[in-house]
Amino acid sequence: MPIFPNGAARSIVAHDRSLELFANRFELTRHVVTLINDDPPPERILYLHGLGGNGKSLLLRHLEKRSCLRTDRWEDIRGADDTELLDRLAEHGRPVPVARIDFGARPAGENRPQEAFSGLFMLKRQLAQHRIATPRFDFAAITYLHKLGFDIAHRIPELFPRSEVDIALDIADAILTLPILRVGHHLLQLLNSRMDETFTRRRMRRRLSHEDADHILSLVPEPDLLHELPRFFAQDLNEATADHARIVLLFDTHEAFYGEAIGDADSLIHADKLMRDEWLRCLLGHLDLGAGIIAIVAGRTRPPWPNAPVYPIPDQYIDHRLVGHLTTADATQYLTLAGITDPSTRTALIDYASTAPNEVHPYFLGLCADVALAAGPRLDPGDFATPLDKERDLASRLLQYTPAEAEYGILAVSACRAFTAETFHHLGQALDFPCDRSAFAKLTAYSFISPIRGGTASGTGAYTMHSILRRSLQRVRPDEIRKAHEVLARHYGEREEFTAELEAAYHLSHLDSSEGVAAWVALMDRSLATGRFDRCRALATLLSDLRIDSDEDKGRCLYRVARAHLGLGNWAQAEALIDGLPFSSAHAVLVRAEVAFCRGDFDHAEHLAQAALALTGDDAREGFLFRLAEIELYRGRFASGRRHATEGMNTSADPAPWLKLLGEIEYFSGNVERAHTLINQALQDVAARPAHQRDQALYAGLLQDAALVAEATGTWQTALDSQTEALAIRKASEDARGIAQSLHGLGTRARRSTAVSD
Repeated sequence: MPIFPNGAARSIVAHDRSLELFANRFELTRHVVTLINDDPPPERILYLHGLGGNGKSLLLRHLEKRSCLRTDRWEDIRGADDTELLDRLAEHGRPVPVARIDFGARPAGENRPQEAFSGLFMLKRQLAQHRIATPRFDFAAITYLHKLGFDIAHRIPELFPRSEVDIALDIADAILTLPILRVGHHLLQLLNSRMDETFTRRRMRRRLSHEDADHILSLVPEPDLLHELPRFFAQDLNEATADHARIVLLFDTHEAFYGEAIGDADSLIHADKLMRDEWLRCLLGHLDLGAGIIAIVAGRTRPPWPNAPVYPIPDQYIDHRLVGHLTTADATQYLTLAGITDPSTRTALIDYASTAPNEVHPYFLGLCADVALAAGPRLDPGDFATPLDKERDLASRLLQYTPAEAEYGILAVSACRAFTAETFHHLGQALDFPCDRSAFAKLTAYSFISPIRGGTASGTGAYTMHSILRRSLQRVRPDEIRKAHEVLARHYGEREEFTAELEAAYHLSHLDSSEGVAAWVALMDRSLATGRFDRCRALATLLSDLRIDSDEDKGRCLYRVARAHLGLGNWAQAEALIDGLPFSSAHAVLVRAEVAFCRGDFDHAEHLAQAALALTGDDAREGFLFRLAEIELYRGRFASGRRHATEGMNTSADPAPWLKLLGEIEYFSGNVERAHTLINQALQDVAARPAHQRDQALYAGLLQDAALVAEATGTWQTALDSQTEALAIRKASEDARGIAQSLHGLGTRARRSTAVSD
């Protein structure tokens, strides 16, 4: 019968019916139920691994919804038959706290699962439903935001669960007016007094010790405090086990940290993959598993954790379990439940989806069922002869039997890393296919569409298409999918929000690789300039999904990831990235120059920067000239810096950054009048641009330079006005580094003007 009969949509492995059709994995399900109910709990992390499409994500959703129960009658229930175990447990058990993250979910708003700060808050919001408090983590997170100059009043309602927003704002009020960059006995006394007042007023027990507060306040936000957040979160959960015999944490799609090309030596992400999930290893390693915290991770391959340079997790602490294919009996039961009753059709589909005797690939089986239900009586079981390319063949068959109005929707969302009803509606309107609620419900009923946790600002309502089918459809119908990429690139490009800009870069890369890389580079340069290392991490993660066709573009990207590592003091990680580039490539040499500069070997850094410039072609010299001129400015080689900066400005489409650099060269070489002319020229250029096209980091930097020049000429009020305007811009754009610079500039101006008055 048709896949879309009148009335309710026919679902195969959809959000609701997928769990109804879950009729296997008894061994793994029993194992997890035993972990939750047996005492004492094991002190090992359960890692489920298996090929893509083997049903790991569905298994985790099944465990979350049906298996996280604990009962006092376990000894009576544990001997129940596999088919009866969960029913008996549901009758006599009670839910335990459980939280799940899908690392493969598209970043959106404050839901960015691969980042430590956002990922931990995603866990926190779920655990808060079970009244699990995280006082250390809360205080550390608020301190982190405050030290970076973020708008706490705006961020707290987005991050904290609704039930905790008021107390979080009170904690923020307690520290907002503190001299937070200093630590001392008086500061701690003042903080403790305010915190005690806050908790007394709210009749809550204070759970943050003075020692913890002292330690948290002593840490710089990047990288030290951020790196400690997983440990603080783990300590809070460890204490929560006093009230909860079990707490279950589920982590899906672990391979997303490494990208689709995991194991590919040519992958951009290969060089530093062991650093990508560092925060997750930190969290897992600090959990007290023996106290009752059950950690379950799912990924395609066994994790390389024992060899990690930081927070290595030895194999003896990992319980590796293979999620294999389905048996023929399980596959038969699945097809029967899905509504395929003809024995010859079931046999043909199972034979087609089998990779070996009694081993049926779950993804291929689900897609076979979709095809069979879409084709109805038109399907001849004899048509399912095994082709050489099953992925492409099944994708073609699916589109062949699917009604045209649904076909275009499937093709359109295959361009998305993740999609929502709003995304689907926008694509439908732009590409002229049905996109109402009914059409969306029918789309999400297919076996290859799965709900994900994350992917939207609220963390709910997002879906993803299986990566195997996305790849297959791209090969079968590239023209239609290109149109969807065009629509989505425009859609996200019109939004002034960071995660939307990420998606715009992704879609641009699938239209034109060089345009996508250019968009990524612009985002990364802006994030580096403003000290937003959280965004640098998100951009580094995006590289695994970006289409990068040339070695030159690969070098441009890796160079900037290396600079982010250097900004955080991770010199070894920056050097590791060089392995992903040809030894004599210009970007590899420039990375070596950056490392030498950070280590204080300025002569060698300048020599390497010159060598890197010599290796570049005429169309790629601009960035290398700029960095060399900066190094020469730092070393006081003003004539060379002036020459290289002038060369760069004469070939650049945007003279403002070069005018700023030349102005700084003139200022530090003593030519204040010339510096004043250059800085004002750049300021006028940038100020004349429309606000949405203005580089706010550059604008604020020019204002600060103008303040320095004004101070040199004794025009103190002009200096104060420029610094104040720069600070306002930097606060609005959450420019952590710039805020510190502006505050320092304001303090310096006040001190100097006071000295002049005296």
